[in-house]
Amino acid sequence: MNEEQKFERLARKVKVKRWLAMIGLSIVTALAVLLITYQVMKGLVRNQSSHLFEEMSIQSQIMSPNIEISDQLLADDTNLKGKIVSHRYKKIDGYRVPWSNFEGRYGLFRRRILDDSTTDSDSMNGEQVFDRVTQNKIPTFYNRKYVKSSNSFTQTKVNEISKLNQMKGYVAELAITFKKPMTYDEIKKLFPKNLRTEWYWIGMSGTGAGSNQSDQYIGFQADNGVLKSDYYKWFCKYLLEAPASLLGKHSNFNGSKFAKDYAKKYPKLSDAKFEGVIITGKSENFKQIENADWIENSSIGVTIKTVPYIKPEY
Repeated sequence: MNEEQKFERLARKVKVKRWLAMIGLSIVTALAVLLITYQVMKGLVRNQSSHLFEEMSIQSQIMSPNIEISDQLLADDTNLKGKIVSHRYKKIDGYRVPWSNFEGRYGLFRRRILDDSTTDSDSMNGEQVFDRVTQNKIPTFYNRKYVKSSNSFTQTKVNEISKLNQMKGYVAELAITFKKPMTYDEIKKLFPKNLRTEWYWIGMSGTGAGSNQSDQYIGFQADNGVLKSDYYKWFCKYLLEAPASLLGKHSNFNGSKFAKDYAKKYPKLSDAKFEGVIITGKSENFKQIENADWIENSSIGVTIKTVPYIKPEY
């Protein structure tokens, strides 16, 4: 082998090594890029899930009329998408009743609270509204500013307290709309001790039917029948921070604007005014307020037959 052939052979070896090095470097670079991209995508998805969790928590605090959460957890979770599920229930004088789940989905570039309607109605007259999953009746409030429109729910004023008096051996919830807004101190004087005020409705703007909101009224859950100033401050904070998409806009009702205006107008619990409440108790105890002149509308929600092994709380 002459010198020229040796040189060509050496050059080929160097060239092959150089190509192998370039290929190896390209593979390592590609793997590194893929790994970094994957980690960035995981971070974006975690960020979406965190924001969705926070938004669902806020909505559960301000738009769950007498509906409580037993847990809120991840489901179908992967590194690129997932779902958050809240299991919910109602507590009525010591009795727990299952309620439809509250769910949201998230992915790499978006998140959303599932907007499928959780309510069902036999007709559009606004009188009877039901939870779609459990088929339990939803107590509805009455919008005193309501004006009939062809493109929205209609509502009819009802007074269902007398129907509760015909039911013996039950516990029940009842939504009461006041004839005028009332403060917490005024409301406390209205009800006997054997009826508990569980949830306070702040009302709505616009002229749409109150029943159009069904189980998404804006309001404040009491703690064992008592409103606390610290909790009310958090409620106002949620009203101000809630994204507009959570509170919606329908039936001439801009939920986001109304919520923020309310929080700014009533920063203290002592000044806050409520349009209605949800109360619970034994069916026979509702007779005490049957003819109260401060009631504009009353709508029955869930009713449960009592059993010997669960004692009503009050």
